[in-house]
Amino acid sequence: MKIPQHDVAEIEPDLSVCQTERIANNLSRCLANNSTCEHALAAGPTRTICMHKNRRDFEYSAFLSPPP
Repeated sequence: MKIPQHDVAEIEPDLSVCQTERIANNLSRCLANNSTCEHALAAGPTRTICMHKNRRDFEYSAFLSPPP
């Protein structure tokens, strides 16, 4: 199985599409799976952990639309 290669340009996130899901007390998963974000930490070939200091502000809620 081929692992996807990403251009790790460490760009600022587009806050209008950022959504996270809390998976532990101080750990959130990036629902946009933006591996090129400067706050991203790869967690395998298909998951990205968000390390943004305000990641709780982007938390997904059932009342919000899911990410595109």
